[in-house]
Amino acid sequence: MPFFSTEQLRRENSALYPASRKLVLHATEGNRRVVTAVDASACRAGIGAGMTLAHARALDPDLLVIEHDREKDREALARLTAWGLWMSPLVAADAPDGLFADLSGCTHLFGGETAFLERLCADLRSFRWGGWLPITASIVPKVRTPSLRTSDSGAIRDDDYHDWFGSGQ
Repeated sequence: MPFFSTEQLRRENSALYPASRKLVLHATEGNRRVVTAVDASACRAGIGAGMTLAHARALDPDLLVIEHDREKDREALARLTAWGLWMSPLVAADAPDGLFADLSGCTHLFGGETAFLERLCADLRSFRWGGWLPITASIVPKVRTPSLRTSDSGAIRDDDYHDWFGSGQ
């Protein structure tokens, strides 16, 4: 979930962190301020983790820049991990921004892989989750690469993906 940190901030307070502005989180490392997380629009603009904040601001002076609260991220990931126990007894945080769930032998409890993914995506939409959701190809045979995209509209943004969100996009 490469945008986990920025998505969390936007979910908490979309008025303070509007989607119309590129959002960048930073931390001080030594005597430098370094980008630690970005949202999707900042990523598309060539801004990424590890870059100095000065470089990021040179690429886009209108960035919304927030100090990264990594403890808050750990707490959010722990909540997401606890939430994920509905899908499998083997769910674990993959810090700093990932979630692992072993679904072996579990999807049939939800009516099969397709029904499971439909429920998972619906649940994520209901939580206003807009992050990238990596899912291995073993559960989603029609997916060309191991990433599905959730968004407010529910669309998966790659033409080769099955439209799990029913948006028709």
